[in-house]
Amino acid sequence: MRAFTAFNLPAEMKESFSEVIDNLRSVCGNSVKWVEDENLHITLLFLGDIPPSAVKDIDYYMNDLLSGFGSFEVKDPIIEVMPGKNPRIIWVRFETEREDVKALPKRLRNRLDFLDIENKKFKMHVTLGRVKKTLNNQMVQHILTSEIKPDKCQIEEAALYKSILRPQGPVYETIKQYEL
Repeated sequence: MRAFTAFNLPAEMKESFSEVIDNLRSVCGNSVKWVEDENLHITLLFLGDIPPSAVKDIDYYMNDLLSGFGSFEVKDPIIEVMPGKNPRIIWVRFETEREDVKALPKRLRNRLDFLDIENKKFKMHVTLGRVKKTLNNQMVQHILTSEIKPDKCQIEEAALYKSILRPQGPVYETIKQYEL
């Protein structure tokens, strides 16, 4: 089973991202596979393919790490293309002043050392789309100058998701939900 943990976005921020995607879609057309509104989230830790039996341990560690964690603010969203030359991903990066949020993926990865989880540096972001065809300079400039409002939001929940890959795009199924 393919799985990941994520912070869920409040409805207002999802609506804002949906508007940004609609605007970018009008410029980029079918050069980008845009993320469906219901799939917008801040990835905490991508777990990869895990055995279903691992869900119990993952749930235990998520509960332990998030118990008393509390909600937190993300702010200063900025749209980026990655990599900068010949972009493959369009995402929105966030900042937070809470250092414990930034440390959370590493803490979770350490607890889940029995799984083969890729060790990537945590970049708090929301993926908006994956580039399928080369974007011209005009498209890239339009993407990079797009504005996101509101410029901050409160993150109040996290989840463990199952990711089901389909030709028309992934479907994310909530396995467990966690209030912060």
